[in-house]
Amino acid sequence: MKINSESTPHPPGTIVFAATARFEVVSYYASHGLLLLKGDLGSKEQTHLFFKDVRAQEFRSWMNGLTITVRDIDFLGRFASKPAAVVEPGNQIYEIASEDWTGYIVGGSLWMGKFENTLMYESPLMGEAPNIWLKREFGGPELTS
Repeated sequence: MKINSESTPHPPGTIVFAATARFEVVSYYASHGLLLLKGDLGSKEQTHLFFKDVRAQEFRSWMNGLTITVRDIDFLGRFASKPAAVVEPGNQIYEIASEDWTGYIVGGSLWMGKFENTLMYESPLMGEAPNIWLKREFGGPELTS
């Protein structure tokens, strides 16, 4: 298991992640603001991108190639959903870019890691509570770290 947690704010313009692989949204828990993207789903080792405290988001459910850049609040002005209204102290604004489009995530920290053979909807980055809930709702093994 390789965990690289990223919880310190970066200045606007910082690229915090870039890859050419295909990424997909595999879970979003609105009640807790937990968003999990996974890349390289067909390979033995998958890249997990886990966002905590997500307040607003606009992007595609799958992406061929992905770049995540920290932006300032002015970046959000181009989106009709007016996401700047939900930004609170401590939130980060992430530009989500792939091929010929751009979206955003407004949230807290971004955690990244590479893991072997995890179930589709879970990740060791998510911690105990979401994974226990998933086991109860959908069956399957509980995650241990």
